[in-house]
Amino acid sequence: MLTNAGERTNGLYRLDAMTGKLGECLFRDATGSMWNVILRFAPNGGLAGIDYRRQTRTVHWFDPNFRALQAYVDQSVPDAYNQMVDWSDDALTVLIHSWPMGDPGRILILDLKQHRLRPFATCNPQLDRRLLSPTRMVRSVAGDGTNLQTFLIVPKTASPENPCPLVVYFGFSPWEQSRTGYFGGAQWLAAHGIAVLRINDNLSLPTPAEGSEPRLYDLKSAARRRNEAVQALIRSGPFDPKHVGFIAYNSGAILALDALRDAPETYRCAAIVNGIFHRSSILIS
Repeated sequence: MLTNAGERTNGLYRLDAMTGKLGECLFRDATGSMWNVILRFAPNGGLAGIDYRRQTRTVHWFDPNFRALQAYVDQSVPDAYNQMVDWSDDALTVLIHSWPMGDPGRILILDLKQHRLRPFATCNPQLDRRLLSPTRMVRSVAGDGTNLQTFLIVPKTASPENPCPLVVYFGFSPWEQSRTGYFGGAQWLAAHGIAVLRINDNLSLPTPAEGSEPRLYDLKSAARRRNEAVQALIRSGPFDPKHVGFIAYNSGAILALDALRDAPETYRCAAIVNGIFHRSSILIS
C-alpha cells in the first residue's frame, strides 16, 4: 500500500488485508513523494522492485539480480534514462525504454542468452530529431531555501541579441512533477521561437494531528518561489521581459493565479484551460 502514514512523503507499506493494519515500510524516497507507482514482480512472483515517477521514471530494486541488470544497462547506455519495462518469464529477455533528456527515446532489447543489447524500435519515428531544441535541467535555491528543479527549453534562434518570449508551464495541478522526457507542446513552442520553463516544487504536507482541522498546502509560498525562479531566469538568459506568460490546466490554475496576483508586472499573457478554482475542495489534505 502507498501512503504517507504520518510522514512527510509517501512510502510503500505492507498491509494486512484481514486486520487493515499497516506493517513495515518497504521503501520511501526521502527526497519527495512518489507518483504513478508500478510494482515490478520477478518471474518467481516475488516483489523485484518499485517503479515510480518523480522528475523522471525512477526505480528501486529489492532483487539484487535486477539491480545488477539495471547497473549493466546504465553503464552500456550512459547518456540516457533507462527503464526496464518488461521481461520474459525466465527474465533472460528484457524490454527497455531508453531516452535522453527531452527526447522520446527508443526501445532496446537485452538478450542475456547472447549477452547482447540491441535496438528494437524508435519512439516517434516520424519526428525529426534535428528540429528539437535541447532541454536543460537547472537547479536553483529559492529565497526561503527551498531547492527548485527547473526544465528549460530554449529555441535555437534565441541569443542575447535576439531575446525570445518565455512561457511558464504551471501544469495540471500544484503538485505535478515535470519530467525529463519528450514534451511535445514545449517543443512546438520552441520551434516557433518561444522558450518554455517548467518548475518542480514538491509540495508536501504533514498529516494533521488526530482531532485537528485539515491544513491547506502553502500555495502562496509555492507561487512566490516560482516567481523568484522566473525573475532570476529573465535576468540571466536571452529572454524578452516584455513577453512573459504562463499556461495552466485544471487545478494548476490556482497556483498560477497566485503567482499572477503577487507579481503582475512579470506576466503579460495568461492561458488557463479547464481551470478549477475552488481552492478548499482541491487542496485540503
